[in-house]
Amino acid sequence: MKQASNFNSLVNWHDFRECAKNTLSDSAWAYFEGAAADEISKNNNIKAWQDLSLHNRVLQKFSQFSTQTELLGQTIEWPLIVAPMAHQKWAHQDGELAMALAASALDVGMTLSIQSSCSMQAVAKVFQPHKKGGLLWIQLYWTHLNQVLEWIEEAKNCGYQAVVLTVDSAVQGSRDEQIRHGLKLPKHAQSVHWPIKCHPTGHNSSQASLLELLKQAPTWSDIEQLIQLSSLPIFLKGISHAQDAQKAMSLDIAGIIVSNHGGRNLDTVADSVQLIRSIAPKVQAYRHKNKNGNQKYVLLDGGIRRGTDVVKALALGADAVLIGRPCIYGLASAGSQGVAQVLKNIQTEIIIAMSLLACSTIQAINSSVLNESHP
Repeated sequence: MKQASNFNSLVNWHDFRECAKNTLSDSAWAYFEGAAADEISKNNNIKAWQDLSLHNRVLQKFSQFSTQTELLGQTIEWPLIVAPMAHQKWAHQDGELAMALAASALDVGMTLSIQSSCSMQAVAKVFQPHKKGGLLWIQLYWTHLNQVLEWIEEAKNCGYQAVVLTVDSAVQGSRDEQIRHGLKLPKHAQSVHWPIKCHPTGHNSSQASLLELLKQAPTWSDIEQLIQLSSLPIFLKGISHAQDAQKAMSLDIAGIIVSNHGGRNLDTVADSVQLIRSIAPKVQAYRHKNKNGNQKYVLLDGGIRRGTDVVKALALGADAVLIGRPCIYGLASAGSQGVAQVLKNIQTEIIIAMSLLACSTIQAINSSVLNESHP
């Protein structure tokens, strides 16, 4: 790794990003920061939130103030969850343990990737899942039904409360920077639970190899079978089409995570603002209680960099948001201290935004806070 910056000089996510870039090897930076093709979707994810205007209010009286909300029947302190990200020891020697420590300390939820470089048992022990403020989930990819069910049982026994099944990665995107610098994953950063496999991607892909991957990809019938057998509630992550969202919400799932995978798979797919705008209204009729009597949820992942972005996502219909790359920037820059500062910055910005929008609770945030005359 390269030399990191002075921690006290890291004020915002831009600073942490620059520090991470200067700290990580070219190969690691290409992996964590890179996206598909021309990275249009990745960049548009950020720009779309920046271009969406807020409409502040003045001279409002506050008799209460709370950032609490509810997910899976549990009151949580913030509508924030760390997104699943693989191989975190490639960013910092403490990897997912540092990420979990920071998230837990800030009462933020965490989703552990099945491609983690620390075990789910160790992460659960650090996260302290019984704390009042955050949820601990496990993210899985589809391999085959028995393997997925085995992972779910292992996670449940460790105290994980839900499964995030990524469904938008039947094949990997053509990530030019990663191809240029290579996936030089060090041994200590490899997955504990799912040893890395060389999936055909980008310029090295052939029609035959991609077809073989597509044959192994899950279908709706596979998902329905998994739902029936799973001992944990399931979120489907990577929903970007309203028809897929409606289909998913008609099943007995905990909810969906609207996402374009950070622009890492299909470039020029719609940005996350467009996605939540098109999907949230279409699934309102499906947000009834499932067979266990629990509410279904719509979460949002992609391009969240500021507390104002979080507020905008909630105003557009998300129940909570996932935060990915900024947490990696913090981790690479200063381990758990860096992640904690990134999350604290977002929390502070949420409080400021809510105050100036006259929203005393998360539930008070709705489309009225958006200045739709300046989309």
